[in-house]
Amino acid sequence: MSCGGVRYEAVQMLSNSTNKIVQDIYLKKLVEEQDSRVRRSYITGIGKLFEKNQAVKEDKAILEFYLVNLINNETSYYAIADGISTLAMILDKDKIYDVVVPYLAKDSHAE
Repeated sequence: MSCGGVRYEAVQMLSNSTNKIVQDIYLKKLVEEQDSRVRRSYITGIGKLFEKNQAVKEDKAILEFYLVNLINNETSYYAIADGISTLAMILDKDKIYDVVVPYLAKDSHAE
């Protein structure tokens, strides 16, 4: 029996934290997570952390780099879509076009 639902909810609750250590936990656990639903929760949680936590905003360049690499290596189209949305939240507005346009050509009909 999968415990993905429990991990999903735990990740969602942690995204409300103002403790910067949550970002480090997310970045580590996200790459280890096998369940795409839980990965999606981590991805959207990164955006929530970024919005709420000034210390996380200071790591903006790291998060941008991390998310672009994550999107490029992700197998779940839904997680990719969440990654693009989260990336758009983090990017400076003048960078969104250049970073996001390449994903317009990405097929996503398999899920």
